Amino acid sequence: MAFSGPIEDRFAIRELHDSYSDSATRHDREAWLACWADDGEWRIMHGDFTSKEEIALEWDRIMNDMNGGLKGADLELFLSFPASMELHGDHGVGYVYTNELVVNESGRVSRLAGRYDDEYVKVDGHWLFKSRTYHLIHVDSHIER
Repeated sequence: MAFSGPIEDRFAIRELHDSYSDSATRHDREAWLACWADDGEWRIMHGDFTSKEEIALEWDRIMNDMNGGLKGADLELFLSFPASMELHGDHGVGYVYTNELVVNESGRVSRLAGRYDDEYVKVDGHWLFKSRTYHLIHVDSHIER
């Protein structure tokens, strides 16, 4: 895959990825959900979520687990790096590599590296995620802070 399509659309999708990463890091539920199409699909390691409502419920579950179920664990940083983007009209596909940093209450740091395969859709002039499929590449949780 490569980068193709109008540069202004590719830039807008880059901003979509940046907004997603920033809102995940800040735990801003509404800003994070604003990145998704209403009929968006999120496929991650432990399930497939096939509407914005299901995606919102899974966000709530994950954040609850991080902030309570894992006794003080917190997402400290979520970064993504676009590696491919191919746009055709109001649709497109691409992928990004991700790097996540999570710290638990005892100071143990976990790093996750992954890849999201994405489908994009332009709705009312704004690019959104139509689907995201996550592939875990590597986990390192043997680091003490």
